[in-house]
Amino acid sequence: MKKFIASVLTFLTFFCLCLFTACSHSTTDDSSSDSAFTITGTYQFHSFARQTPDDYQIIHAGVEYEGKIVPADAWLLTLREDNTFVMEISMFGSPDSTEGVWSSMGQDKIELSSAEGKEGLVFLIEGDLINCSYAPNSTDFYHITLKKAQTP
Repeated sequence: MKKFIASVLTFLTFFCLCLFTACSHSTTDDSSSDSAFTITGTYQFHSFARQTPDDYQIIHAGVEYEGKIVPADAWLLTLREDNTFVMEISMFGSPDSTEGVWSSMGQDKIELSSAEGKEGLVFLIEGDLINCSYAPNSTDFYHITLKKAQTP
């Protein structure tokens, strides 16, 4: 279990560092205006998976992990109409918040860039889910899925 938590923390650290370390792209939203689905809104934690040659573990929102229910607000990503975002992560430790800009890379991808104008991670859009994968080496694989929050 400690190895899994360390892997999750490693992924979260990498994720945050990516948002602070590479070059920004245009913040123009290329999404189709005739689409009923809009990219903007708040996305909540849905699942996190870690795969190694010896193990596969997955954490889902609303399910108990190490004695605690993992809430959907453990990881929040808000994409605003002005192409800015706020990401708040509170899984397994103290809360962390990152702000920056997002840009559309077609109808099925967005890129998050840090407030310093640094390139970040690419998320694939699949309906109301957005996904990001990371392979730190040739044997390990991490995957985060966020789900669009329902508006009342």
